Amino acid sequence: MFQWIKRLTVGLGILCCFQVSAMAWEQYALPQTSVTSMTAHYGGSKAPLVRSGLNIVTGAVSDLGAQVFWSSDDGVNWQADALNAPSASQVVVLSDQLAVSWGLGVAPRLHTNPSAIPGGWISTPQAWPLASWNILDVDVSASGDVWLLVTIPDVGHLSEGALYLVRGNTSGWVAPVSISQGSVGDATLVKHASGLWTAVWSERDTLTTWKVAFSNSSDGATWTTAMNAVTGVVAPPTQEAGVQIAADALPSEGLALAFTGWESAPHSQLWSKSIDVNSGTVLTPKTLLPDAGDMVYQPSLVVLGASRWAVVWQQKKEIDHEILMAEHRSNGTWSNALNMSVDPWHVDRDPHVGIGASHELVVVFTRRMIPDVQESYIMVEGNITDVSLDSDGDGIPNAEERGLDLDANGVDDAYSSITATWLGMDGRYTMQLLGGGNLADIQAVRFDDMGVLAPSGHQVVGNMFSFQIINVTVGGTAQVHISVPTMLSADVKWMKWNNGNGWTEASGTVVDADGMGMTISLVDGGMGDEDGIANGQILDPAVFATPQAAGSSGANSGASSAASGGGCVMSASNSFDPIFILLLLVSLLGVIRKSYHD
Repeated sequence: MFQWIKRLTVGLGILCCFQVSAMAWEQYALPQTSVTSMTAHYGGSKAPLVRSGLNIVTGAVSDLGAQVFWSSDDGVNWQADALNAPSASQVVVLSDQLAVSWGLGVAPRLHTNPSAIPGGWISTPQAWPLASWNILDVDVSASGDVWLLVTIPDVGHLSEGALYLVRGNTSGWVAPVSISQGSVGDATLVKHASGLWTAVWSERDTLTTWKVAFSNSSDGATWTTAMNAVTGVVAPPTQEAGVQIAADALPSEGLALAFTGWESAPHSQLWSKSIDVNSGTVLTPKTLLPDAGDMVYQPSLVVLGASRWAVVWQQKKEIDHEILMAEHRSNGTWSNALNMSVDPWHVDRDPHVGIGASHELVVVFTRRMIPDVQESYIMVEGNITDVSLDSDGDGIPNAEERGLDLDANGVDDAYSSITATWLGMDGRYTMQLLGGGNLADIQAVRFDDMGVLAPSGHQVVGNMFSFQIINVTVGGTAQVHISVPTMLSADVKWMKWNNGNGWTEASGTVVDADGMGMTISLVDGGMGDEDGIANGQILDPAVFATPQAAGSSGANSGASSAASGGGCVMSASNSFDPIFILLLLVSLLGVIRKSYHD
């Protein structure tokens, strides 16, 4: 699909929005003159594009000076506001009411817009407390103070000097606070939902090795003793860039991290891991992202949910630079790398990723035009199109759930860890948690795959289900509601399988008055938990079944297989049903053929 993106006009800076719609990309453009500079690299979820209500707001510097751009319709039409920022070469819009600009030798200046509507910007310059400095990251606190991570430039190759935090508002800048006195290469600020802040930076240890360190603060004035997130990162001193990083906040003061390094290749590669910022405990071990085969620069990362994050980076491909993206799934694997550039005739750089409307990803980057004198600003909005992705980690691929909100909670079911839905052979099934925990590893399995026989004396209804509920209070209770496509009989049972006790009729179940679903109560370590251990997760392999009268001739439909009922499209190994894949390919061919003839 990306090859349909038209090449931008050479020599003219253009702000573009690519918005996903069905199986095609729609392109919108804002004419813009000679963009000569864009925002510097910022890690974390920060991007030079923010959303406020229905508006997209961003900033850029062109030959018209520093400007803020607004769009109220997802990039279809744009309007520009001029900022009073003489000589600024960088501008970062933090909200529809706050922006920061600066330049080479030009101190940072705050710009406010109290009305939060186009045309209301006010410039407020203040005395800057540092004689020499380089800004690595910018963020804003809940109280409206701007936080800047800055280094004091050094002469060291690939690295700068000490790391400081400078806070400020319209009343002025506060004196810098020291965070690290090492040789810092890159740094980012991460703001947690609890109000805690984490500063993350790369720092040179020896001539050829680096570490990634972090420190926490609740107010910006006092920082904890630095801890190491990664050590022994290889970065030869003759390379083009040092160790670059990106990070964002996970739930419960966790941190998802991406960083570059030369561990196993002659070129830099991209790695990722997650940690607890209070203890330094590893949550997800270090893993290598998909490697496209040449130098990696400027990662940007945004957290999408528990154990899920997307990373965007700049990849050198022969003489060109392109923008790639991959998603870390809840099961610890990575999606294939998705090329956001495709056009081989430009240098695309400085990517940023964030979350846009309807949980879509927003990727923005700059494109250096040919000849090498002007740049344009590109925005791509959409979902990663890898159909095997399971963004909420419930075991159901996005393709089965996207576009649905069956619990009417305002969250697309493909991104909800408490609701899962899938198409069985007899219609749509929906599973919803009614309190506590998250759904995981939902499967509709065959009895012979489990190595068990169907419950005797019962008529199986649909498939055997296997699912987990994770993040439950240890020893706690969870309730699950399962909606079914065909009416359940009044005497239907939820038959539980346990490796030690075989099949038993579960208690604590309530059939809906209309027979179209059942509510099931499960206890961690007790009723409904296969592992029998109070460990914060519940495993429940079970099946709907109705008792049969003695001597009944009714067939036990699940004796050898339960695949003839309303199960999801996955087997016990959590892979796609071949028929589903075939139907998907046929659909894609139809779309491509239609696009070709159009």
